[in-house]
Amino acid sequence: MHDFIFFMVRAVPHTVFKALKDNDQELLRGLQAFEITIWTKPRGCESLLSTLIGKVSEVLDFQNPQLDRASKIGIRMSNLVKACGDLGLFQDFMQHLLDHGFVTIERDTAVGEDYVRLSPIWDPVVEDIRRNGREGYTFGSSVGKLLGLGFLEEGLATFRPLLQMASKAVRKNGELSMDEARSAWLDAGGQERKFYEFLKRDSAKAEEIRMLAFNDASKIIISRQVLRAYPVLNSLAQQLYQEEGLGP
Repeated sequence: MHDFIFFMVRAVPHTVFKALKDNDQELLRGLQAFEITIWTKPRGCESLLSTLIGKVSEVLDFQNPQLDRASKIGIRMSNLVKACGDLGLFQDFMQHLLDHGFVTIERDTAVGEDYVRLSPIWDPVVEDIRRNGREGYTFGSSVGKLLGLGFLEEGLATFRPLLQMASKAVRKNGELSMDEARSAWLDAGGQERKFYEFLKRDSAKAEEIRMLAFNDASKIIISRQVLRAYPVLNSLAQQLYQEEGLGP
């Protein structure tokens, strides 16, 4: 039987979809804060979405009035297959993206080619990327990695200590002593070496996608965006858990 962390991993794509649909940038950044501390790579899934969002952003940069939104731009399927590298994995991940409403596919019968389009829920966030000078390929890789972890149900061992620490911090207004944070990490099966590596890696990231707003030798403070994201992720995981007949 799967434990609740399994359902939290499965809930990641649902939470990403909600963040995009509601144009909730803080929720999306909170999810990205978990992604940047994950060592597991979902075997190229991030490359597919990175290529799709990156190429769409490039087309938008030409400021064609007929192609003024991300969802209007189709990218050749063959280009995305090359980015992913593994045809079987590509087909699996693409089907997940379709089933969850992240993309649409249209056939151009004149050239005999399928084109992939981002669904309209992406329009605000892609525009925000361009307006603030952020890199579309980097953003796509980050979100693609999150979706890959959720779709492929991988990364449980890495997610567990992060979620355990976040859960404990949320119950204490976002602040834990360093001993409490380390204990939460170790209790969830994380290695002590990885805990200190996490602190170092997280502090090197852009402030808006850090998991921690502050840490020193005595305490950590969870970032505002993670305090926003964790309860939403937990709530959607509870729904999935109950749908399996495991919850109250």
